[in-house]
Formats: sequence, C-alpha cells, structure tokens
Amino acid sequence: MKLSQLKAVKEIKSKGLWLKLLDNSELKIKVKFITPAFNSQIVQMMKEVKEDATDTQEQETKLRKLIADELVVDYKGLEDEEGKPLAFDKIIVLELLETFSVSANKILELAQQENEFVGEVLGKLKK
Repeated sequence: MKLSQLKAVKEIKSKGLWLKLLDNSELKIKVKFITPAFNSQIVQMMKEVKEDATDTQEQETKLRKLIADELVVDYKGLEDEEGKPLAFDKIIVLELLETFSVSANKILELAQQENEFVGEVLGKLKK
C-alpha cells in the first residue's frame, strides 16, 4: 500500500464518509466512522424496539433521529433559494431523511459497508 492510500484511509476514518442519499441526485450526507459507542446505542434501541413492537413508524423515526444526531456530520447538494449551499443543521438532516423516506437501516448498512472496507484496509496495514 502506498503512503497516499494510508493517508486517505486515515482521513476517511477521522473525517467521515460521503454517502449518496438518492440514486439520481447530487445530494450526499457525510457520516462519521461508526464507533463502538454508537453501536451500543443501536443495540439498546433495538432492545427497546423488541419490547415495544407496536409502532414501526415511531421506531423508524427514533432511529432516523439517532442517525441525524450522532452519525451524520455534513451534507452537500442542498441550496437555499438564492443557490447558496445550506449550512449544516441536524434538523435539516432529519427532515431530509423523513422527506425522502430514506430508510435508517439503508444508511446504517451503507455506513457499515464503508466502515468494513476501511477496517479491512487498516487490518492489512497492521500485518
């Protein structure tokens, strides 16, 4: 592996990963590397979901809020009426996820795939 590749992986791990929010759009969200603490929050939320599996819409809303609050750190492709990029706001992230009916599980799956790739690369570097 080249030094430039190592630096790229370290930057991804420290700054986050850009994920395309919609297939036919330039709209992207940046998610930070999933940490054990975040995984613990998801596990706890899933335990609560199993105990009270009455309202799946409410569960999806809770998971989207957790993702907006804890995982998403930026977005691009959003502009105001004058064409200027919108400043990052977690409320807007939540609105995006709800408006476009983006599945929280889809975001977690994409983020996990990227994390696994970075983890594999870092694992090879340690050998």
